[in-house]
Amino acid sequence: MLVEIVKMSDRQNLLKGMEARQAGLDAYMLDRLDMFWIHVNGTRFCVEPREDGSWYLSHQHGETETRKRRKIADLVFEGSDEEKQQRFWMKQLVDGGYFEDGRWPGVDTYRCDRCGQTWKNGTTHEHVLFDGNVVAHSGRNYQKIQERGFEVSWRPGRGSEMPSLEESGYFEEVGR
Repeated sequence: MLVEIVKMSDRQNLLKGMEARQAGLDAYMLDRLDMFWIHVNGTRFCVEPREDGSWYLSHQHGETETRKRRKIADLVFEGSDEEKQQRFWMKQLVDGGYFEDGRWPGVDTYRCDRCGQTWKNGTTHEHVLFDGNVVAHSGRNYQKIQERGFEVSWRPGRGSEMPSLEESGYFEEVGR
């Protein structure tokens, strides 16, 4: 039986992106936290970490999952060097403040009535129309993020020069 633990990412870059969110320059999004995947004879399981260091497996790909394959994946990961590494990386995220107020997102946030995204209280953001939907103006947000020296793992789909709905008088700029 072929069994392999595959590293996906240490997810430590999430600490940098968190700084932009806490400054109100980026929306709170549920980031991927998976750091390892386990392959068991063509079936892939994602190791889903929790804040307390525990984890669970989710079936991702391959033949219909069997209890035997899941049990093998559990046994291979439990107590492994990779599990210890994942616990360390999750502790870094917790200690670094990624999970504000012990929850996601932090309690000091609001859901925008226009774009539906979650933002830090006391901040504002601009909007544009995309495919008939109101969305946050990613080009402007990205420009502000860059100017402030923050790092995020995404790039804007629109440039900062595109007029916002607020600039064109469609909306008044609001925030909480």
